[in-house]
Amino acid sequence: MDTNDTEVEEAVHLLKEWGVGSSGVRPASPDPKAHAIWKQRTMQTEKTCIRDELAKACGFGILLVKHWMSENPPNPAGRDFVTACELCYASEIPGYFLSGTVLEEWYEKDWRGMKGRPPTPILLFERALMVKARLEGERETDLYRAPIIYRATDLSKLPTAVSKHIAPDTE
Repeated sequence: MDTNDTEVEEAVHLLKEWGVGSSGVRPASPDPKAHAIWKQRTMQTEKTCIRDELAKACGFGILLVKHWMSENPPNPAGRDFVTACELCYASEIPGYFLSGTVLEEWYEKDWRGMKGRPPTPILLFERALMVKARLEGERETDLYRAPIIYRATDLSKLPTAVSKHIAPDTE
């Protein structure tokens, strides 16, 4: 058997397992075992992303965070970090949001951030909840906001490029 054939068989197996066909995403597999594997891997990827981005935003190294997570019993800093990760996952706050929009707002609006201090994991989570609520409120408001229509009641206030095409008043 050629190595190329082995790669093709492996690719076909992965496509069946993950539900991706040649034309993009195909319908979900009826096999519950394949779906459970896919869901578990997706959840693990999301949790890893939250852990890594939260560690980066708070100024911790990944190795330190992994050490905290493997310690038994966990130290208080590690326990707070794990709690913040779990809360972020439960609140559906993506990792890239933590190290992007939320961290920018931390340094812009929080008094500790203005002094250059990095946030603690719990404080960053709280800030993420505030930012998420504000953005959701803005999105909801945008759904009901009508575009502002400016009406020119006085033709002399129109820009010259527009007013020169208006026929002069002939009496």
